[in-house]
Amino acid sequence: MIGSMVSSKLMAPHTWYFPSNFADEVLSGATVDRLQVGYTLPWMPETNNLHYVFVPIWEPADVWYLMMLDVKESRLYAFDVNKTPESIIRREANMTRICRMLGKLFMLNRNLVNFRHGNPNPATWGKFHYPASLPTDVDGYVAYPITHQLTRIVLMSDA
Repeated sequence: MIGSMVSSKLMAPHTWYFPSNFADEVLSGATVDRLQVGYTLPWMPETNNLHYVFVPIWEPADVWYLMMLDVKESRLYAFDVNKTPESIIRREANMTRICRMLGKLFMLNRNLVNFRHGNPNPATWGKFHYPASLPTDVDGYVAYPITHQLTRIVLMSDA
């Protein structure tokens, strides 16, 4: 048992999952210093093999969407079942703001080695990609849980 506990500590995480209040704080104008203190150690564990960063974003109209950064491919994804032409501009502006702040945190962080093949500022990675396989909102009810779909999408991309 001790051996498995030691080896699990040595395994580098491949994914960082931020809590939803991270996006709230960024969009409310929190400073880099504040975000570094509150999020670097608990939500950005040391790794040299980072693949994905997930940031859930909540809008006051009880709408959730998820931004995923594919670090290895330097690609940005937006998982948004309530996407409309009107919401895309606002949401992409929010996600770009979050990407700029993540870029600043990545530059300050001990995990900079993960960006050795690309720019550590995700705001420079290009446009957001919207996977076509997400369910759509039908009469305010999503047909199946989005987390199931996201897990399948990420697992398929790992294959």
